Amino acid sequence: MPYAVGIDVGGTHVKAASVSEAGDVLDRAEARTRDGEPGAFVEAARALLGELESRRAEPASWIGVAAPGVAARDGRAVASMPAGKLAGLQGLVWQEALAARAPVRVLNDAHAALLGEAWKGAAAGARDAVLLTLGTGVGGAILSGGRLLEGHLGRAGHFGHLCLDPDGRASIAGMPGGLEVVVGNGTVAERSGGRFRDTRALVAAHLAGDHDASAVWLRSVWVLACAIASIVNAVDPEVVILGGGVALAGPALFDPLARDLDRVEWRPLGRAVRIVPAALGDLAGALGAARRAMEAAGPSAGPAAEYLQRCHGLVEVVAAQQGPIARAADLFAGAILAGRMVHVFGSGHSRIMVEETWPRYGSFPGFNPIVELSLTHHAPVVGANGQRQAMFLENVPGLAERILRNFDIRPPDAALVVSSSGCNVVSVEMAEGFRARGLNVVAVVSRRHCDASRSRHPRGLKLPDVSDVVLDTGAPPGDAMVSLPGLTTPVSPGSTVGGCLLVNAVKAEVAARLVRAGHPPTVLTAPATVGAEASEALFESAYDEHARRLARLYAGLGSKGGAG
Repeated sequence: MPYAVGIDVGGTHVKAASVSEAGDVLDRAEARTRDGEPGAFVEAARALLGELESRRAEPASWIGVAAPGVAARDGRAVASMPAGKLAGLQGLVWQEALAARAPVRVLNDAHAALLGEAWKGAAAGARDAVLLTLGTGVGGAILSGGRLLEGHLGRAGHFGHLCLDPDGRASIAGMPGGLEVVVGNGTVAERSGGRFRDTRALVAAHLAGDHDASAVWLRSVWVLACAIASIVNAVDPEVVILGGGVALAGPALFDPLARDLDRVEWRPLGRAVRIVPAALGDLAGALGAARRAMEAAGPSAGPAAEYLQRCHGLVEVVAAQQGPIARAADLFAGAILAGRMVHVFGSGHSRIMVEETWPRYGSFPGFNPIVELSLTHHAPVVGANGQRQAMFLENVPGLAERILRNFDIRPPDAALVVSSSGCNVVSVEMAEGFRARGLNVVAVVSRRHCDASRSRHPRGLKLPDVSDVVLDTGAPPGDAMVSLPGLTTPVSPGSTVGGCLLVNAVKAEVAARLVRAGHPPTVLTAPATVGAEASEALFESAYDEHARRLARLYAGLGSKGGAG
């Protein structure tokens, strides 16, 4: 099985990991360097590479090296290394230094860390993210449109040299009042008048009620908030990740930082940027270096691998929504236990998620799929190629009410409306119609796609605006997730994957609630699972129950209390 080795070269340790094409860490190794000579770092890296390769049946297919400084544009060496222990590695060609048979790719360590977090960590599924590494100094990296932003020379993301005080002490790059001077671990003693040697001691004193320590610490957090707000205005990320030793302060950092950002962050749509701690710890650099090495090798990793990796990110987004999933399940289980139904609607390809609810193996009665053939792309009612007609019809005001008029819909029914963009008229009006009838509405939508899209609704409403619970598929703006050289637009959408994950996660939670309530559902089950006879019996029983529930949806039509 092909794999990559990522090597993260630091001032005191060299860390390495072997990584599969899917991003699974196969093995890890670490070495402490005995002195600051360049040869010691190279020797440690070479030994770790050999150790990891010896544990596998074959040598690594790709090798990535992460190190401080500005990487050369060809990825063979670090072109500019900061002063310090690693300065002697400047210009070193790592392909030769490691005597490696596989291609070697070199990149900045903060850039590597963000690639790692975007692949398997705190930024999984995000296409726009910023990493700030708060250590002795301050480093950083930017992910824009799913790609690492390196800039003309490769120095993009060096946020430690942002000027926050023109009259302040210069950073190592000569920038007066640089962020790393005000926040970095390396200046704690100076900022505290010699009282504290590092951030850990400063924060401990702050938490113990030392007013002077609190003044120093909270001043640093305030400056960091201003810097983050400025970065957000410049690159507009959806998430900012804080890593490094200073970020280990935990709530002592994140709580006052959130309050300060409330004061200074510009929020034109009323949505704050997410601030999260790094998730991968000291593994991020090695993982990101491995990722870059695979990407740089070109098609060998393949667009299929990239798509599957993006899908892994969708899983992470769905997994982070346990609360909304539980709330949706509570609403749906309540309707089913009352003998009523959950009405499920989606137009176009969103019909796929509708049919995930019922009928298919693993589903059970209680869901009413509202499938409008005129809104299905290839339905005969709109012609052999009905895409144009369907896209027109789903934006005709009033169609939703005509659809809803067919049913006697009333509480305690519940509703699920699926729309990737959340901007088409029929989806918004279906949600409005459900709510007008007293129902709670759960929406499945691609949040980022929705935010980036223009509403077609006459009043500018979007599906989340008229929903009680919103579930996010995690798909990017435009839905497509894979960019290819020579192709100006991305391919391979992800909303259906995320949508099916959400629908089935909710369905599993609903089933669990029905069981706990003493009314286990009758599940459509394949013969391969229970045998042909039992499968047929379950099928007949489930469909009989579905028919009885469906009949109730017509009982009140035309009456004073019924729909219409």
